Amino acid sequence: MEVLERLTHTIAVVGATPCVQATIYVEDLAAGEVNRAHTFRKGFGGKGQLVARAACTLKPASATVVQFIGGGDGELVCRALDHLGIPHSDVGTAHETRTCTTVIATRPGAAHRETELIGPAPPTTRDEVTAFRAKMSALFESDIVRGLAIVGTCPESCGPSFYGDMAVEFRAGQRGVVLLDNIKSAAAVLATGCVDIFKVNVTEFRAFSQESCPDEALPQAMVALARKHAIPIIALTDGGRPARIAAREGTCCQDGAVAVDGGWVAWEISLPRIDITNAIGAGDTTSAGLLLGLLAGLAPVDAFRLGLAAGSASCLTDEAAKFHLDEAVHLLPGFVARPVLREPM
Repeated sequence: MEVLERLTHTIAVVGATPCVQATIYVEDLAAGEVNRAHTFRKGFGGKGQLVARAACTLKPASATVVQFIGGGDGELVCRALDHLGIPHSDVGTAHETRTCTTVIATRPGAAHRETELIGPAPPTTRDEVTAFRAKMSALFESDIVRGLAIVGTCPESCGPSFYGDMAVEFRAGQRGVVLLDNIKSAAAVLATGCVDIFKVNVTEFRAFSQESCPDEALPQAMVALARKHAIPIIALTDGGRPARIAAREGTCCQDGAVAVDGGWVAWEISLPRIDITNAIGAGDTTSAGLLLGLLAGLAPVDAFRLGLAAGSASCLTDEAAKFHLDEAVHLLPGFVARPVLREPM
């Protein structure tokens, strides 16, 4: 993708909750009965790991993920990342890396259905958390790291300020762009004033903002939340339904930092219809494309279109966050944006 070929910056990714990802395909899923799989796949997962995978597909070696790794399953995750050429920095833990399982029903003619079983994040010690922070700090010192992706649920054992402290340190040490894709820790992280992009799905946005507004009122609710927390960009996905993004007019990335100018504009982006094989990691892929696109100089709405195209392309494969770059380029023109709201400062 030509615009990303010119990208000289990279991103650091918080991967505090890696996992072994087991995916089971069945004809149909019936609760309380024996369900026989016709296909089983085992790989790696975790939101940070999938963001890094997608970023490195868009631009090789454009992301480094820092992660807690434990036991044989942790070694499996590391081998998989190495095989794909994804840079990673590991903190060894006393507890085994978790396993997450997704069951996908594939009955012909039926609607696509996925059921996720998320394993609990293993506890971490104070020394392990300190080591994780040190590895993130080392990345922040690099001149080429200009993006920080804070994604996934923060392990409780890391403490309530774990994510927020990273955002503050990153922004204090250098110019950079911070993306947050998480609602459980969102209040604390947004309170730092260091978040440039808040990217979640519509259901998460309504839960966090406590706005049960209809779809047509979402742009106003997005701008209201952006004003409240001084967030330059809010992006919402909604499965196969139109996506939405609100940003300050004139928002762009200059020398690896977000610059804003003017009032607010909100866009609605229609999505082309696709046949979904596996939607695991589509949102993480979208986050990667949005952040890299912005760092490459795209306007927020076009960076989001890029992320959505990559996310949709990942739904066409049988592995989480795996996609073919040519497929994303092919899909991109089908993501049509139209402005739906303008507000002065």
